[in-house]
Amino acid sequence: MNVRRKPPVETRGAERNVVPTRLSWAARKEQHAYAALSSLGRLIARPGGTLLTLLVLALALLLPLLLATTLRNVAQLEASIGASSDLMAFLDPARGAADAEAEAKALRALPGIAKVELRTPEQGLAELKRLAGFGPALALLPDNPLPFVLTVTPRDDAESAALAKTIAARPGVDLVRDDAGWRARLRAIAALARRLAAVAAALFGLGALLVVGNTIRVDVAGRRDEIQVMQVVGATPAFVRRPFLYAGLWYGLAAALIALAGAAAVFVALAPAVASVSASYGAGFALQGPGWAGVIGTPAAGIVLGWLGARVAVAFELARGARAG
Repeated sequence: MNVRRKPPVETRGAERNVVPTRLSWAARKEQHAYAALSSLGRLIARPGGTLLTLLVLALALLLPLLLATTLRNVAQLEASIGASSDLMAFLDPARGAADAEAEAKALRALPGIAKVELRTPEQGLAELKRLAGFGPALALLPDNPLPFVLTVTPRDDAESAALAKTIAARPGVDLVRDDAGWRARLRAIAALARRLAAVAAALFGLGALLVVGNTIRVDVAGRRDEIQVMQVVGATPAFVRRPFLYAGLWYGLAAALIALAGAAAVFVALAPAVASVSASYGAGFALQGPGWAGVIGTPAAGIVLGWLGARVAVAFELARGARAG
């Protein structure tokens, strides 16, 4: 008859008058493998409670992941807008091509300007026709009403406001558009959103840690008699808590995988709508997923939170059991 062999037990000979045992590396590996598999088997044996705990943990990990993904997309939008810190100088519609070329040459000679590009009325009209809804209206116009436009790129975004005033004061310039104030507000909002996301991630992480800790605490309390027997025969605290630590690890890893699957489902559901809105405005913005940082970081965070919650819960229960004994 085959008898399943249990791993060797580490003993604390000084506490229980048992001869101390120094385990070999192979025996320690066997202990860890047994603890990992036995803890996984216990979780599978109670699917209802395990699934409920995993869903709560997955929700606690999913929300920070979605916030981080949202901030990643906001950062992409911020970078695309920030990279386009150009000033748009609209010339007087009465000015012709020669005047526009002369004005562009004069602006290139000003300090603080990196580049000046000239956009003709024909180019502007073609760009408007590409935007949804403008084609039929533009076809009704007898002639092209758009002026020459100079796209001015400052050397430093901080100098754009002063350059806008300088260019607006030049003769022949009808209007100067500067989005520096709007870009500054966008950066401030993005910075605030990043702080809020960090606070939310910390709170949800604490929630996940408490969920794992309470689940493991209940498990330890339910196996108190078994733990006392193991301690009587000289099992070390490390040997006693090892299965519970692996249980917390399994909880965190499985919940993280569920959270990633949920984030992928949200991304797949929203990506077509975002692409449609972006196309309607003629923009090239595309929704991005969590990326490799999220794919790798979420399981890592789940494992750490699960292990830490289990560690705290086991230490608390073992200390309380020792005081009660």
